[in-house]
Amino acid sequence: MKKITISENFIIRRIANSVLLVPMIRELSQDVATYTLNPTAAEIIGYIEKNDGKNNQQILEFMTQSYPDIATKQLQEDIQECIDDLQEIGAVIIENCND
Repeated sequence: MKKITISENFIIRRIANSVLLVPMIRELSQDVATYTLNPTAAEIIGYIEKNDGKNNQQILEFMTQSYPDIATKQLQEDIQECIDDLQEIGAVIIENCND
């Protein structure tokens, strides 16, 4: 099982109806200084923030309750794509755990 946590190198800012990820340290090769999250990504990052160390299955269970009209397989694919994107920019850390 893998746990997902938010990187200490990012700050989450909520401004009006937007959720922004702001890197505390920016590489010169990075074009973007701030990432604006879509509603699904904002909900996923909010869940990870409140429940640090949760895994994909726990996120899927939460999102299934939040979006009962979306097929579980589609949610699972969307969640994985979002987590992969967040990991690629360094916003989340995925670690193996023994649970």
